[in-house]
Amino acid sequence: MVALVVDASVVVDGMVSSGVRGNRCRAILQEHCFVPELLFSEVASALARWERHTGSAAEDEFSSVLAFGWTTVGHGEWGSRLWGLRHDLSLYDATYVAIAQTLDIALATTDRKFAATAQKYCDVLLPE
Repeated sequence: MVALVVDASVVVDGMVSSGVRGNRCRAILQEHCFVPELLFSEVASALARWERHTGSAAEDEFSSVLAFGWTTVGHGEWGSRLWGLRHDLSLYDATYVAIAQTLDIALATTDRKFAATAQKYCDVLLPE
């Protein structure tokens, strides 16, 4: 099993996307995933937008997110790295990079712009 930091884009695509990208994201979510607590708020926000856009309910998807056995990483482990990344990344995105750096594992994201910047600091997996 591979250890990865996953960001909210991978989780949301894994919950609601079909096709190859959705399948790859769902496969990633079965790995040993590390996430900040922030992820759950980001995913909830994205799923709420998806509900408004599609008219479909996302309660089951969010319940699934809460049920995954991911390892939540507290800020005490990575917080000191966060501030140093503020010039290149939003502090939300920097959170994922700081965790990947701290744990010396790759970051998975479907956000190409984020991936392009993040790869300066850690290994990045784009599940496309």
